[in-house]
Amino acid sequence: MGLLFWNQGIKFLLGVVALGCLMFYPEVSFATENGENIVQQSTNNEIFLAKVKENGKWGYIDQTGRSIIPIVFNDVGDFSSGIAKVKLNGKYGYYNKTGKEIIPAIYDELGDIEGGMIWAKLKGKYGYFDTLGQLVIPFEFDDFVGFKDDLFLLKKNKNWQYYNKTGQKAFEGTYKNASFFYNGLALVSQDDKYGYINKKGEIVIPYQYKSANRFSEGLAAVRENGKWGVINKEGKMVIKPQFSAWVYNFDDGIATIKDGGKYKYIDKKGELLCEADFDEVYPFNGEIAEVRKKVSKFCWGGFLLTAAMGSIVDHPAPNTSVRRIEIDQNDLTTQKQKRGYIDKKGDFVVSTKNDQVDKFHGGIVRVVTDGKSGYMNIKGEYIIPAQYDAILGFSEGVVGAGKDKKWGYVDLKGNEVIPFKYDMVSDFSEGLAAVKVLDKWACINKEGTQIVRLKYNAINGFSEGVTTAKINNAWVILDTAGNTIMSENTAIEDMTYSKNGLIQFKENKKWGYMNHQGDKVIEAKYDSVTDFLKN
Repeated sequence: MGLLFWNQGIKFLLGVVALGCLMFYPEVSFATENGENIVQQSTNNEIFLAKVKENGKWGYIDQTGRSIIPIVFNDVGDFSSGIAKVKLNGKYGYYNKTGKEIIPAIYDELGDIEGGMIWAKLKGKYGYFDTLGQLVIPFEFDDFVGFKDDLFLLKKNKNWQYYNKTGQKAFEGTYKNASFFYNGLALVSQDDKYGYINKKGEIVIPYQYKSANRFSEGLAAVRENGKWGVINKEGKMVIKPQFSAWVYNFDDGIATIKDGGKYKYIDKKGELLCEADFDEVYPFNGEIAEVRKKVSKFCWGGFLLTAAMGSIVDHPAPNTSVRRIEIDQNDLTTQKQKRGYIDKKGDFVVSTKNDQVDKFHGGIVRVVTDGKSGYMNIKGEYIIPAQYDAILGFSEGVVGAGKDKKWGYVDLKGNEVIPFKYDMVSDFSEGLAAVKVLDKWACINKEGTQIVRLKYNAINGFSEGVTTAKINNAWVILDTAGNTIMSENTAIEDMTYSKNGLIQFKENKKWGYMNHQGDKVIEAKYDSVTDFLKN
């Protein structure tokens, strides 16, 4: 019964969402002219746009509610380099942030921007546009790899060729297989043999290898007589063929190979640094490398944390960009793999004996051992002992943790800085965090002092100096001192946090936007909306 109670409690965890890593945006002021809400744009003429859905169609509006990209599309993408992809009747195109059609929505497929170029498919053939909508590569190619270092790699008549940004061949030569240039050389093949060319198309290392990899740090792995070795850019064998498999190219002077059924890390002389008897290994990132071991074990601590992360808000608003903590649920529940870290000697920094180990962030990593959670540093030392039933991510120097069916906060030294007396907690945002006692929410500061009274049914995270909260089936807007800015409004069904001066609200099953004072800036008429972002 106790475990059930704890689990059910955690599933409601974070009926509050706290925002981390907030950016500064120019202030937006609001006024009323002729009975209509308008927005006074910032003095630097920055344009903020939001995606909206109305009557099953998508488009973009500005902060005055004016349609910028017509709300007529089946889907619209995010802006990149000042343009956004649109989909209409199964075809794709691009619009810019002024609403001008850059590439008409007539193409069967249309890629994202890569190096200022966009690939497109029309009637089974591929071509390329630039971000101004100019056709650079005509639609006459059967396949493509991409665009890198001002070169296109395109396939025509079963052969690969290199083209420049003018749409002309970079040099004569066609290849059965080809790669982009790395360290000044590209891996190409003819007649089932691999060699290397320079950027003039000249053969630098002859076609002689059955298998080969691209260059990295001046070295490339090649296979001879079924074994892998390493050559330099002059084609000289610097590490004789001896390895059964090549796994990862050199990175910071270390490569990963497999030999004798074991993964091994070697230096540029081919000397063994360490062995790693694991099911999966990864390249070194600084002084440590991630390793994984296959297991079959259920982790209650991971399960409880997953349950907590999977229910961040009591009032879900799926059309908004409310920040949710990224958690790999497969890693946390049925532990198919145990993750650990080793140093360059092959010694454990973090053992795979732990039930669950996250990726390192900021020199620390969350671990679960015997169902208990804590944090380790890059030396494998506990900075927070694995003694908590569940633990969140760090926000503003502290982390929420749960034990004995109660939640509190711990600092980076493992000190319990806010007592474990709450039924649920959120991350800190703008110096405040939401906490829950029984069925009511409040907000506390980092001293544990209650700033917002314990009386709300739900609270969003503070953003831009305000938060939204629900009380008695009505929504209010509060400032960081706990003062009510907008009094209780029973007509509003849902609200989110503030972004760029605007708060999303739901009324009569439709979404709109209001300012910090609760004035409706854009009427609630949309099926779905997103944050206004600088595009």
